[in-house]
Amino acid sequence: MDDIDAGRHLAVAEAAGIRFNWMHAPHNEPDVSSIYRRNGRWVVSTTDERASGEGVHEHLDHEAALDDFVSRVNASVRLIEWRNREALGCTGQRPGNVPNADTPPADETRRRQR
Repeated sequence: MDDIDAGRHLAVAEAAGIRFNWMHAPHNEPDVSSIYRRNGRWVVSTTDERASGEGVHEHLDHEAALDDFVSRVNASVRLIEWRNREALGCTGQRPGNVPNADTPPADETRRRQR
């Protein structure tokens, strides 16, 4: 993935109200994914609902870091979409016949099991 492809994904996320940090370290904000450079490496991280850092990964390759970052942001978009459908009591698949659209994303399932 390159910066242009990442930009397309991030535009969708931004329209959905997802917060993220593009090219700067995370702040004390909950539920935010970040990508930035530190000591010659690309760092991708996410904060949880308490704003603690979790899932910090370092990458040497810019494209691998972008893939990681965009997948985290896309997971946040899917989570918001799922929560919105649940709040409205909607069932059925999303447009485009996405498999398992009625099941929560994996990170939501883990949170429920805690």
